[in-house]
Amino acid sequence: MSRSPILARLLWKDGWVIWPLALALCGIAVLLYLLVPLLPGNHSPIYSAWLLLFPNLFALGAPQLQVGQEEESRTFYWTRSLPIPWRTAFASNVLTAILGLATVWIVCGLATYLAYRSGDFSTQSSFAYQGMWSADLYRVITFSGLLLGLGYLCSWYFRSPIVALIAVVPIAFLSVGLTHLVNGWVADLLLGDSSADELRLEILLIGHTNIVLTIVYAAIAAYLARRRWTMPENEGGRTSPAFAPTAYRPAPQLALFKPSPTTALLWQAARQSSLAVLCVVGVLLLSLVAVVVIGHYSLSHDFSVMVSGVVLFAIAVLGTVTFGGDHARERHRFLAEIGLGRWQVWWTRLLIPLLVAVPAIAVFCAAVFLVENPRESNATIIVVMIGLAAFGISQLMGMWIRRPAVAVGLGLMLFVIAMLLGFFYEAYPSFLWTGWLGIAALFLASLSMCRRWMDRDRGAVYHGGMVGWLGTAVVAMLLPILAVRWWTTPAAMPEWRERTLAAAARVVDAQPTMGNVRYINVNYRSYYPGPTLRQDLERLQEAFAEAADGGQMFPIGYDLPQVMDGLLEAARSSAPRDTVRGPVPEVFAHMESTGGSEKWYADLLSFALTSVERLPELRHVLRDADLADQYEQIVVAELERPESRQILGEDRWREFVGRLRTIDERREDRRAALLASYWHYVAEDRNNPLQLSLGGYSRWSWRTQALGWERWRVRRWMELATRISLEQLESGVPRPRSPEERKRMEAWAEAFDDQETVRYLQPTRYWNTGLDRRVEALRELGRRAPAAGSDRSGRAGEPEASANGSGG
Repeated sequence: MSRSPILARLLWKDGWVIWPLALALCGIAVLLYLLVPLLPGNHSPIYSAWLLLFPNLFALGAPQLQVGQEEESRTFYWTRSLPIPWRTAFASNVLTAILGLATVWIVCGLATYLAYRSGDFSTQSSFAYQGMWSADLYRVITFSGLLLGLGYLCSWYFRSPIVALIAVVPIAFLSVGLTHLVNGWVADLLLGDSSADELRLEILLIGHTNIVLTIVYAAIAAYLARRRWTMPENEGGRTSPAFAPTAYRPAPQLALFKPSPTTALLWQAARQSSLAVLCVVGVLLLSLVAVVVIGHYSLSHDFSVMVSGVVLFAIAVLGTVTFGGDHARERHRFLAEIGLGRWQVWWTRLLIPLLVAVPAIAVFCAAVFLVENPRESNATIIVVMIGLAAFGISQLMGMWIRRPAVAVGLGLMLFVIAMLLGFFYEAYPSFLWTGWLGIAALFLASLSMCRRWMDRDRGAVYHGGMVGWLGTAVVAMLLPILAVRWWTTPAAMPEWRERTLAAAARVVDAQPTMGNVRYINVNYRSYYPGPTLRQDLERLQEAFAEAADGGQMFPIGYDLPQVMDGLLEAARSSAPRDTVRGPVPEVFAHMESTGGSEKWYADLLSFALTSVERLPELRHVLRDADLADQYEQIVVAELERPESRQILGEDRWREFVGRLRTIDERREDRRAALLASYWHYVAEDRNNPLQLSLGGYSRWSWRTQALGWERWRVRRWMELATRISLEQLESGVPRPRSPEERKRMEAWAEAFDDQETVRYLQPTRYWNTGLDRRVEALRELGRRAPAAGSDRSGRAGEPEASANGSGG
């Protein structure tokens, strides 16, 4: 018989065996690519999954599916009885696996390349660092080849696919560790310096070593395949005691005492899973050593990711062997025939793997924290939940899927999808309890289906029940979140919305043109030491003077109040002191050389008052109205100081007090800014629903940008916060720390959906009677000794009564 038709048919057969694995991995990679822009935080773990997890999962699973499936389905000895040379069978396995691995690599590489081209910073930092991305990619690709060769070696040596799958991990681990150590030593010996060139050489040497090891492992696998193919049935391989295809034989001797059913079940569960559990324990010990080495020597991020993946793989294997061992010779049917209850079988099968999974999850936490360095208090809980979810999904897959290798692969792929749901808990940290509901549903699923599993009742009800329980786990995680968010969303206010937009349109139409104002951004560098400190101060002083004279150059920037606060503290200090907050002696020297600290003090207060007067006219936005309030707070705090009168003089001090706004002026500025900001928010929201800013406040959480229901919820809260604020302006702003003020601030917190914004950039944060009372107290103090020339100069045409405070 010609070998070409035989090879073609074998290629077709082996291709059909592994194509579901390749298709599933490529599908998840594409799904991740589509969801990456919607996910929060650093995306480096996702890119590592593209290049480290998916191709290597295929390299691990393909040999076990091709060779192990022949053993599990009991067709291996029938296949080798056909006139098929072992070389042809071996070549068919390898060629189809290489083609599938190349397909997965092309899809994952394309996803990574497109993400890199999109400009994501975390991707650029990973692959463009020092121009070494090509060498690093070469190393990762050759490592996939090493895993593939090693997978065929173990699959042809061990007859149990689950044992062969586990055995790949420690051998690959040792290969990688020795390769890194030896090639690092060689690179240091050749270059003698720790530099980028040395690192690039080390990476290239690792890639070359991976190719050599792949050839060696493939050669050994070919020898084992020939031996297994041509030797008698009881030779040429190792039979796993846990999955030995032998008939039942009575024990050679009687036990000393009659065990209880529970003891017998535990003994049987331990015996049939002992080899797999011992292999997993060995992998965990190696992983623990690797974690200690990584933490001590600060090895690469990719190596830490690989250790995390290995431990996660070990946890998935533990879950699979929980019920997977009973599929051999249909031992689970024997359990039903002797009348054992499902609860007794379920917990005795689950106990030993779960006890081993607990330290495995601890090692997984340590490996993840080396990669992520988390700061959130809930990080440990989330990582523990990830480990338990991996075990829960895998034990369910081990019960559902009869082939252990397929169950491990499917469990890992479903877990990758489940991890996407885990990102929700970064956005909803108060709903972590729903994750425990989802994990409980996975274990309840195996308990619920245990009786049908024991009875081998694999009909539509069985498979539908499995799908239903998986859906229940997802619903248990998401439904409480959606229900609570919907329940806490305010009702629509269409009539109020129309009235408010009409009033806001009139305010926007009446706004003056901004003209050719040149805004100058100011930050903390303007009064901290540095090579341009003197130039910054001179430029700042020039801008203050021009803005105070009504010029077009206007300093702006939300750091400016802090800068002014520090400069005011320096200006009123009697002598340069290092203890003064913010400024340093160079600032004092510059003040003395440019008119003295008294002039700086007066100019700063004058500019702050000018900002209070001009900001509402220049830019009708809510954040500028709050900035004007902040400037006024600074001026009031300074004018309340006894030394302020000494520095300014009585007449200048009364002039500044007279320029402070009245209650009506302050209320009108705030109302106009809020109405104009709300009008622009609604107008822009109609054109661009992803536009999520109002009045200069634009720090929104990722969930508001990514999730449609959150944007809908934010619109409702924005309407309510605006309504409460406008109503409080009309009826009079509340007292500080009163229930009314807390109600308004809580509404703005829900509207902005961002704790950072609420904590540092609270909208309407000065809208209380505190500023009004302090201003009126200063006006009353100024009335006790009136002086000439105290009319308010900041607003043209202001009556003298208003300047003296009668408008308040």
